Amino acid sequence: MKHSLLRAGTLFFGLTLLAGCGDSHNSSIGPGTPVTPATPLVAGGAANILVVQNNTLNVATAADSILKFSTATNGTVAPAASITGPAGFFLGGVATDATGNVYVTAVNTSTSAPEILVYDANATGAATPTRTITSSSLNFPIGLTVDSAGSIYVADVPFYNNLSNPSSIFVFDPKANGASTPTRTLTGAATLLNQPISLAVDTTGNLYVSDLNQLGISVFSPTATGNIAPTSTLSGAATGLAFPANGIALDASNNIYVSSVDPTGNFGAVAEFAAGATGNVAPIKTVGGANLGATQGLGGVQVDSVGNIYAVGVSGTVNTVFALAAFAPTATGDVTPAILDTAAAFNSSSFGLLAIH
Repeated sequence: MKHSLLRAGTLFFGLTLLAGCGDSHNSSIGPGTPVTPATPLVAGGAANILVVQNNTLNVATAADSILKFSTATNGTVAPAASITGPAGFFLGGVATDATGNVYVTAVNTSTSAPEILVYDANATGAATPTRTITSSSLNFPIGLTVDSAGSIYVADVPFYNNLSNPSSIFVFDPKANGASTPTRTLTGAATLLNQPISLAVDTTGNLYVSDLNQLGISVFSPTATGNIAPTSTLSGAATGLAFPANGIALDASNNIYVSSVDPTGNFGAVAEFAAGATGNVAPIKTVGGANLGATQGLGGVQVDSVGNIYAVGVSGTVNTVFALAAFAPTATGDVTPAILDTAAAFNSSSFGLLAIH
């Protein structure tokens, strides 16, 4: 039931998508017939959406890039700005902090050396990172998030050259730079971590985790460290999380948003759960469906400070059509997105994760 866009040794890395669902021959995204106009986004939210373009999937020595799109655009557009990563480094996840600085996970395609690169909020082109974080603990970092205090959370998975390393989550000091030791590490069988991909931290410091190889969401306490079980999980038939979630996000009230599928099972959709939801419970609502047209599912998901919802939709016969979708906070069901951007520059993204600011 899974597709992956990047294969490394005996492990598969990449988006976990809808296999055999919907019209996989559709080479575009969005509805084929006119639809009811969308509810506009609420003003005062995110100004930009950031995604990773993986040119290294085709040429290992190429340079991946971080593309920045304006939330004021709609349709076929060009990025408002971009940052060119170092040549020969595969970029995985992207995040921003409260001031807009950009964080991205990176792995050298020749040496497999992992890094976390930090760019100034206004960086463009072949900018030099303001910080480069390295650590002997890192193996293959994917998703990451930055909490309100600036602490950096990194999802790390085994890679083909070191399969003995377990899946882990590392937390780094807000000022980490150069060779760094994590301040906390979550790893071991009790954690249930199995290739974690997306992370989110709520207003009280609880950590939410989605995995490439398990159904549902795991939640850890603000001080959790070591080989410790989650304080709660969100999983089961009632949740509708029939595929591993590529994205997890929280709004200002700690409601939980997960990359999922619509009720038909044919299209990607965002499932929203009540704050504190645990166990086998149904979502409050799903947003997305045929009008979004993500026949191969969703990548990452984010929610801004006023409740607008953002996601990466994927379609095409070989997962080559990517779109940035945004919905108003009140959107529910199979409705037209307020924003549905496609771009020639955004056509290859192994994990489809995104950040907003």
